[in-house]
Amino acid sequence: TIFLWAMAGRSQCRSGPRPGPVLVRLRHHGCESSGTDGRHLKKRCPWALAIGPSVAAAAAATAAVAAGVAAPDACTSEAHIVAPGTRRGGVPSRLLPAEVRGARAVSRSNSADLERARRSPREANFVQTRRSLLSCLGGFGFIFVFPGPGRRSARAETARGTSVFQGNILKSPNDTREYRALTLPNGLKVLLVSDPEVTTASAALTVHAGFYSDPEGLPGLAHFCEHMLFLGNKDYPDENSFKSFLSANGGNQNAFTQETDTTYFFDISPAGLQEALVRWSAFFKSPLFSASAVGRELNAIESEDAKNRQNDGFRLSQLQKSFAAEGHPQRHFGTGNRQMLLVKPSERGESARDALLDFFRLNYDAGLMSLCVLGRESLSTLQSLVEKGFSGIPGSSGATSPTLAWRGVDPFPPRAQPRTSLKWLDVVPVSEQRSLSVTWTTLFPDDASRREWLRAKPCEYVGHLLGHEGPGSLQSFLKRKVLASHVTAGIASEEDNFAQIRVAIEITPEGLRRRDEVVAALFSVLERLRRGVPAYIFDECKSLSEIRWRFAEKGPASSAVLKLVDRMQDGYAPEDYVSGRALLFPPELHSTAEAAAQDLMRSLTPDRARYMCVAKELASRADSKEQWYATSYSLASIAPQTVDSWLRPEKLPEYELPKPNRYVPRDLSLRSTRVPAVEMAAEVERPPMLAAENSQWQVYFKQDRAFGVPRGNVSIFLWMPQGELGEDSILGRLWQLSLGDRFNEEFYDAGLAGFGIDVSTAASGLSLSFSGYSDGLALLVRDVLCRIRDFEGPTPAEFDRSKDMVLRELQSFDILAPYTHAGYYTRLATTKPDNSIEELRQQAAAASIQKVQQFSQRLRKGGLRSFGQALVLGNLDSDRDLPEIMESLKCLSFQGLEHDEFARVRQLQLPAGSDALIARLESNPANENSALACTYWIGSGQRDAVFSELLTSILGDRFFTCLRTEQQLGYIVSAQLDRTGLVARLVLLVQSNSKAPDALLAAVEQFLEGFRRELAAMGEAQLEKFRAALAERILRRDERLAQEVSRWWGEIASFQFRWDRRHEEAEIAKGARAVELLGFFDRTISNGALERRRLVVAIFAAGPGSGEAVSTMERTAEAAGTRVVRDVEAFRSELPAYPLQDRMDERRWRESD
Repeated sequence: TIFLWAMAGRSQCRSGPRPGPVLVRLRHHGCESSGTDGRHLKKRCPWALAIGPSVAAAAAATAAVAAGVAAPDACTSEAHIVAPGTRRGGVPSRLLPAEVRGARAVSRSNSADLERARRSPREANFVQTRRSLLSCLGGFGFIFVFPGPGRRSARAETARGTSVFQGNILKSPNDTREYRALTLPNGLKVLLVSDPEVTTASAALTVHAGFYSDPEGLPGLAHFCEHMLFLGNKDYPDENSFKSFLSANGGNQNAFTQETDTTYFFDISPAGLQEALVRWSAFFKSPLFSASAVGRELNAIESEDAKNRQNDGFRLSQLQKSFAAEGHPQRHFGTGNRQMLLVKPSERGESARDALLDFFRLNYDAGLMSLCVLGRESLSTLQSLVEKGFSGIPGSSGATSPTLAWRGVDPFPPRAQPRTSLKWLDVVPVSEQRSLSVTWTTLFPDDASRREWLRAKPCEYVGHLLGHEGPGSLQSFLKRKVLASHVTAGIASEEDNFAQIRVAIEITPEGLRRRDEVVAALFSVLERLRRGVPAYIFDECKSLSEIRWRFAEKGPASSAVLKLVDRMQDGYAPEDYVSGRALLFPPELHSTAEAAAQDLMRSLTPDRARYMCVAKELASRADSKEQWYATSYSLASIAPQTVDSWLRPEKLPEYELPKPNRYVPRDLSLRSTRVPAVEMAAEVERPPMLAAENSQWQVYFKQDRAFGVPRGNVSIFLWMPQGELGEDSILGRLWQLSLGDRFNEEFYDAGLAGFGIDVSTAASGLSLSFSGYSDGLALLVRDVLCRIRDFEGPTPAEFDRSKDMVLRELQSFDILAPYTHAGYYTRLATTKPDNSIEELRQQAAAASIQKVQQFSQRLRKGGLRSFGQALVLGNLDSDRDLPEIMESLKCLSFQGLEHDEFARVRQLQLPAGSDALIARLESNPANENSALACTYWIGSGQRDAVFSELLTSILGDRFFTCLRTEQQLGYIVSAQLDRTGLVARLVLLVQSNSKAPDALLAAVEQFLEGFRRELAAMGEAQLEKFRAALAERILRRDERLAQEVSRWWGEIASFQFRWDRRHEEAEIAKGARAVELLGFFDRTISNGALERRRLVVAIFAAGPGSGEAVSTMERTAEAAGTRVVRDVEAFRSELPAYPLQDRMDERRWRESD
């Protein structure tokens, strides 16, 4: 997996190789990671020198001492025996691979060795010593074994034992979990988390090696290594062993590679954690890298690269990397592809498998790893499990970060003459976006500066000021001038050696024409901030951070371990592993943090910045192509007088510093006593009560006594009659965007204070949700609802911004991924009401400000007919907060609406025993991928829905293994269950850059035939683990207030009111029998099944012969009796809708009972 770094948060492409010491094919390779540093890895393995007049002589010398070199726990290596004079590009250097523990052969001739080791004097001296020995030796067979730099004896490491951190690990007062930090003898840093109440166990491991570590000529090797670690190891050679184990225990796994780190993680039912750790630890000790798997998985890398090629996130990130200093690993391309990992290395006589082996041995050192494990077990038990499973990973506590070689090196060096050398990087995107960005690099010259940056967090404060969206802000100024619509500021990327700070601005067409003025406004604001900021702003940031920290709720297990392992790998001390980035400005750093923020602002000057502009309008001036993604761009000089105006910016009279935040909560007390832990499960299952019901409103209420946080949620939905919003979806969308444009400035402070506001429109009506601290929540609901009542419609500027956004969204539809287009046609054909992309574009083109204003007027004056539902839940009183909120609901004035008049989104029912096909050409001719989506409607009742989940839990893992791992048909392969109410659909999805949809369909059908045989052979004992895992997943207790809100709101808004749904469906799952499940499959999925309802959507990559391929597939389908859908609207109009199965009457009976 490749991640993206996003502005002010991690979300852009992490790619890049880094140079490393190379001694006889002994390259330093690395994995992908989210950052930007590169340093040489100094491997701590013994070194072996084998010299002889022939390969045979050298082999004999090696064999004579191989047994003596080996140590039981030394890292396994291959000795690559090289004849004198062998050079890269001539006879392959790996002629006789021989398994030797802790020994490597060193080539006589590799002129790059000293150059690669030049940044490490110790390494350079080590290399030179070996060179001297080689030059003195004659034609005899010798082998010399030298201990590698920094390597301690395994015995000494073992004798030292596990080191347990004895200090206090700072955690939130609301955090009931227990923590223990320790370091294993092999150098592995570990954080253990014990939580007896956790509903899912999880673990994450990060190794400090990423794209930066990719060796020269092998971009993407780190990413390739990440893929390969999943495909079998010495203890569990079956490629699907761990995935199958997780699937049977309700778990999942994944991994991602970034610039300097590669991270692996999984979650599982708590009962399965112990065995999972044993299996998972084998990934990092003895991966097989089998030749067959290497060949197949290269196809997955190729497919992933193809998937990314039309993604602007990857394209823009890689383009910016290409302007890094020559030789810096920031330039690396981290995804890789078949050409770079197989074809070109083969031409040089190199082996992809050998490269992987070298890479793993050089980089996967326990001393460069961090591990976090969360489970129900005690800390002592978890420690024992980790020591047993992970102590065998080769490594040393003296391991040195592989990025140290690049410390102090600016990846984007300052220009010699900035006044005359600054340039705009003008980029042509694939999607319809229009933006500019200004980016600065901050270096960390030593560990102390890096640690100060981590603890003081100056960019949090600076980003808050520059990216503020309230009245008087930079964003407010640019919006009033019709130059921009949005401003964000913060960390774009952060590594061991440097951080990139970026201000990104979404600009209007006018802003594009006057982009120099937009940048001038930014530097004017920076100049004002450098003159000083009132203390209350800093104190407010600190106070809000402490409140969030104090009442932090438990996150999902996998999210928790990923955050924690990230902080460990970032370099935080053990006492800060948990608080890390979460707690701003610790008391002892208050003055330091404020000073650090001022220092950072002083460094954000025009001459140190890089400028990028992204817009389709720049296509006419593009004259260059980026190497990897062929992104079109050009460079435009910035006039010296413009630079002068930025260096000495004019004052912005409209700019104002943020005012004190009136939404900061004061009363953080709990309205009720929290129940004991043993009663928490029952308390969470207590449904909300019906507080009020009349012809206009149905309001539910529940006071929280389970989670003990001073927070609350209010969910509201206004049902509207059929056609009110559905006939012109764009009307509602423009109203929503215009309202949000107005609200964003007015209620921005509420968001900073921890409140959430969401307003959205759909075909069924208007949705509003509020969340945040109970102190002030009722006031916020009243303020927002009153503003909606008083919203007269957009101003011309607000309307223009909203319409521009909608038009660009609709224009970007064509370049979405093919699998997304397959989902679109599936939804369009089987859901109503819905609009085609053509209809939406027509509506947008015809939209006018008058129509949106008319809609606002009807909503203001009570001219709409509607019915409202609401759920109020949290740390709220029934005698104070609830009446206030119910009174606020009166701000929304409307006429009543009968239940049978509600606009309801309906699933359409295909005829039983029928298949249908929609075949289309991919709308983006530059996208080389095809896609296939096979959708089976397999249930319309509660029992069928549960059987669908059980079937998918068994089928999903097998589907992925068969089509992705074994057949390598594409990178995106999934089996997903979609439930809308009680209607269940199984979606089998494949996106491929190597196979057309007809071949993918044949593979899907062949898989289902084989799966049917497996299902028929499955006994009750085999099925039991899947039944138990599903029942446990259904019964998992809510761990956060928002989870409980979502669950109850789902019952209310769907008119199901199944308050005991989880227990009912868990019992169905437990009672399922193998013969029943097979019958269910035969009835709904098997070829020719009487109740099968299947729609196949095939998206063909555009290219020569693709039109004929579509016609051929359609003719073949028709010959087999399949309905070919050429007119989607006509097809949809023929289909009846599934019944709604509302439970209004039963709900009332149960409550009165």
